[in-house]
Amino acid sequence: MRLVTAAAALLLLAPSLSAQTARTTQAEGLLPTPQSLLSPALSSLLSGGERADALRSRADAVRSRGDAVRAARTGRPDLAATKTATGPDGVGYVATDETETGGPVYSFQDISTTGAQIIADDTDDASAVFPVGFPFPYYGVIDDSLVVSTNGYISTDRGDTGDDFSNDATLPTEAGDGDGARIYGYHDDLRSGVFVQSFASCPRTADSGLDYACAIVQWEGVLWSDNSKLVSFQSVLYATGDIVHQYRTVDDTGASATIGGQGPEPSGGGTPDHGLAYSANSQGSIIPGRAIRYSRPFSTVLMVDTIGDDPYVPRDFNVPGVVGSVTDCTDQDFTDGDCSLREAIAVANAFPGLDRIGFQIISGLDANGVAVITPASELPQLNDHDISIDGVTQFGANCATGPAGSPDLKVVIDGTAAGGSSGLIRTASDRFQIRGLSIVAFAFTGLALGTDFSPSESARVTCTLIGVRPDGTAAGNAGAGLVLDDIDGAVIGDGAVIGAPGERNVIANNGLSGIHVRSFGSGANSVTIQNNWIGVGLDGVTPMGNNLSGILLDDSNGGAGITDVLIGGTAPGEGNVISGNGPTGSARFNYAGIRVRGTSGTTILGNTIGLGADDLTDVGNTYTGVYATGAADLAVGMAGAGNRIAGNGGDGVAIVGETGFGPTDGAVVQANVIGLGDSGGSPVARGNGVNGVLVTGGATNTLVGGPEVADRNVIAASG
Repeated sequence: MRLVTAAAALLLLAPSLSAQTARTTQAEGLLPTPQSLLSPALSSLLSGGERADALRSRADAVRSRGDAVRAARTGRPDLAATKTATGPDGVGYVATDETETGGPVYSFQDISTTGAQIIADDTDDASAVFPVGFPFPYYGVIDDSLVVSTNGYISTDRGDTGDDFSNDATLPTEAGDGDGARIYGYHDDLRSGVFVQSFASCPRTADSGLDYACAIVQWEGVLWSDNSKLVSFQSVLYATGDIVHQYRTVDDTGASATIGGQGPEPSGGGTPDHGLAYSANSQGSIIPGRAIRYSRPFSTVLMVDTIGDDPYVPRDFNVPGVVGSVTDCTDQDFTDGDCSLREAIAVANAFPGLDRIGFQIISGLDANGVAVITPASELPQLNDHDISIDGVTQFGANCATGPAGSPDLKVVIDGTAAGGSSGLIRTASDRFQIRGLSIVAFAFTGLALGTDFSPSESARVTCTLIGVRPDGTAAGNAGAGLVLDDIDGAVIGDGAVIGAPGERNVIANNGLSGIHVRSFGSGANSVTIQNNWIGVGLDGVTPMGNNLSGILLDDSNGGAGITDVLIGGTAPGEGNVISGNGPTGSARFNYAGIRVRGTSGTTILGNTIGLGADDLTDVGNTYTGVYATGAADLAVGMAGAGNRIAGNGGDGVAIVGETGFGPTDGAVVQANVIGLGDSGGSPVARGNGVNGVLVTGGATNTLVGGPEVADRNVIAASG
């Protein structure tokens, strides 16, 4: 029987620690150790002294163990050698070592000279609380502080004293101390010192190759039963929830140790529901250079399974049955309706690696089988990198089986009850995808990317309806349909650029412009806008104009500029239909199907501007088709990829020099059909209301047509 508590053991050891230290200095990436999280005894140990330079050089005399205690360990039935399966367990955790295909690479990161030593050398049966540095998800538990034991395990229970020296050989099993979830790096009866260090960018790159935060916990010690047998190992805890154990020295090779993990015990105690051992009491299973990854492969998918608007809920051990939003959104049980979109976004923001949001909603669907999610307030902003939200995962959704090949979607985000908010807001970061959603009826913007004057990169928006419900009825957002601020590498729509034909966006009925690209700070660059219907309905011919411009490129806000925007493309299916947009009355003079203001290198190819998708039905923008001012090196059409610009209330194309937006220089207008529709290959007059092409106001070096036959424009029926 152990009669000395963990705290008392530390107090007994304190006089011998003058040559030992806890590294609490702030080195780069060093994890701070708040004294408020430590016991008074442990805090006193961390205050001074120097650690011996060599771990193998130990005090000649160590605290003796009674013969009775030794005898109690002899012949323990759980010391029979076993080797368990490596998963998955009931929630999907698997254990993979470096010998397996796709297994982890051994890369030991020694932190014994840089990390904080939170438990002194040669300590027996003790624990310490340590801050992880980020919220760490594990078996449904989310915590930013954990407990480490000298006996080679980590617990989520802050009351765990660390004195569970008898390794848990069969997992899951009721633990000897505490009732939290456990990470078993090398659970055995050890005397050890423990070091911890947290990194914003892990020195051991995650096996996925991506850069994540991590915390490294490292044990340096000996077996209690034989102090000549050394152990030196570490557990690397990634912000994704993955764990990699690495073993530098393991003289006992796992003969009396358990390596694995298990979930928390149920309320009131007992055996946890889930757990998995890589090995238990298996001599030779753990060797120097071994690396073991403990992970849950499917946990990166957050599945929304309710139209409700429940808030994010953390795990709470004090409330029976409250498992928290991470478990609710990753449990793969779509019948319980316990993961809302609001929860899924909050989890994706908080936990790197949990970034894919899908939908499997089976209750509360409308008569058309559509899940209508009605947030009661603004949804959380999307602020983690790599987030994707894919509504095509919902039953029955398809990107090309609606009217005229439009999306047939089954998930609506309806802002009717959300107050003064936008639909989805993506703040600064990179790699973001939206697909398969209908975003309607918000008080401001439907979808905003790179907002708050911060740059974003690599955004993709495809197969999405903004301002239109899946049944084709209008439900515009009061602001713009889609806003892109200081964004690089955005792909709006589909086509050859993303290699996914048939993923059209329909952006209509919105109170401001359909798509608004702005520059406030770093600039917007390399944006591609392809295969969108902007200002028409799902059938491609019904007028559903956005109230200002169809597409507005605007560098009037003092940013670094808008460069190299491609609207349309050279291949079939890459062009946009941009028709029916703009206000009526005198206000119409300021807006256009495409308005370009203060840009460089904008290219407009293969679009239909002012007609329906059939190139015949008159759905004119209320004034100009294409209006450019302060635009350098603008290209409107090129040989083999001209635009059809017809039926607009004002000019077909206007190239205008205006003060305040930079020079309008070097524009090229080539290979366009202006003022004519097409009926089975025959031209039909669909004139623009004023000029076919207007060049005015000091625009310089404008080329209309060109030296080759293929460069010529066909301009008719206008004015």
